[in-house]
Amino acid sequence: MNATAYPNGEFGGGTDRKLVVGGINSTVAIQSLYFGFYILLMSGALFLVLNAGTAAGHAEDREAGSPLIQLVSVLMAGPGLLLCFMRLDTSMRALGRAWPYLLVLVYSLLSLLWSVEPDVSFRRFTALLLGLPVAVYLITAVPFPRLLRIMGITALVLVAASYLSAAIPGVGLQTGDRHVGALKGIFPSKTYSGIFFGVSMLLFIANMAQVKADKRKWLFWMISVSAGLVALIASNSRTPLLAFFVSLGFVYLIGFLVKPTGWQRRFALSLRWFITIGTLFFITVVMPVMISIVMYLINRDLTLTGRLRLWKYAVEIGADRPWFGAGFKSFWTDKLTLDILVLHQHWGERNTTRAMTSNAHNGYLDVWLELGFIGLGLFVIFWISFLVRSVAAYREGHSSGYWALLLWSFMTIYYIGNSTVFQHLDFSWFSVVLAFLLVSNYKNDWPAKLNKARSDASITVGEALGPQREAAAASLAQ
Repeated sequence: MNATAYPNGEFGGGTDRKLVVGGINSTVAIQSLYFGFYILLMSGALFLVLNAGTAAGHAEDREAGSPLIQLVSVLMAGPGLLLCFMRLDTSMRALGRAWPYLLVLVYSLLSLLWSVEPDVSFRRFTALLLGLPVAVYLITAVPFPRLLRIMGITALVLVAASYLSAAIPGVGLQTGDRHVGALKGIFPSKTYSGIFFGVSMLLFIANMAQVKADKRKWLFWMISVSAGLVALIASNSRTPLLAFFVSLGFVYLIGFLVKPTGWQRRFALSLRWFITIGTLFFITVVMPVMISIVMYLINRDLTLTGRLRLWKYAVEIGADRPWFGAGFKSFWTDKLTLDILVLHQHWGERNTTRAMTSNAHNGYLDVWLELGFIGLGLFVIFWISFLVRSVAAYREGHSSGYWALLLWSFMTIYYIGNSTVFQHLDFSWFSVVLAFLLVSNYKNDWPAKLNKARSDASITVGEALGPQREAAAASLAQ
């Protein structure tokens, strides 16, 4: 095995030269392994092991965390935190541009003052905060194409593992409830697998856009999209499936509006706006009404699998704290929502479930329940700024904008029927934070600046040591 020290690695050279072993840059390998394991932790695939077999959806203490998961989380987030402190100025500047998200975090921290369960709020807020330095490190040190590739390959490995797990009795397929036979793969339940498969397909599509000039790589990611789609359908997760197709259509409409190509340029801007708004109105208003009418005519459940009962139950309790909420991640705790029979009455449909839910199955409702109207307003500001910045990055040709738009539209739909908002150790929410940081900093290519700084340092050191090297070479020649 050959090992060579290159003065100018992928990030540049300088005082921390990159060791290339067998043609593989050690920095790239370490970053890939670290982030790959971090995605594995956030995906939920380790929950069954770390929680000693406790799966999501069982009636359990919704307040107590797992000490083992907490320890692993700290150990995994530790390197990212350390690396951010080593480049504190760059990290703070990158964070400063993401001020809408920071406002939400600050208000969430303040909510501990009136939280119904301050200990629970503090623990969960701390857990959420642990992922932020990892995201900051990634956007400031790893070029986006490589970052996207690492995420895509790791997600593909987990999708493939989920297929293999289906062949193991009692492991890969859902058992014991009305979703028997649904593909949950290596995840605790189909809820985890569904959202993971959906977000993974967005990564595969974004990688396709990155390599569209290379047919072989494009075909590889196209096959990955197909594998993810089949897995999502097999998981019987309808909300992520709907969100996936809506996200594709939404990004197409945005492209039609701000980056028309070919025949699209024949339409005036005003006409493109009219077509875009009309299409969005049809999708968000007309189609839901039509679907409701059809479901009524064929005598199907109109309560969204019991969600309307759950929402009514939650709103009745949340109305006692409309402006400030119950406190960060403290609404769905035993102090407010203990009675499982009451939950069963409103959440279950004909005795099909006795799940002690830990969220409202609606992200926007959960934000209001936990942070009140003030927190919901701050979240809306953050969410709109996410869209505006994603469109700006996409219009100016930065590749992160395309992925961010896919993710924004996907999660906007997903949060109507499910909730991972502010969820620590969650791949979808971490992806949201990562994408927001990327589009907030797309004009500042931090990895490129880091590369230039290290290259300049390498040149300076080389010039300083030049005379010494020449003298040493002369003495060796004698």
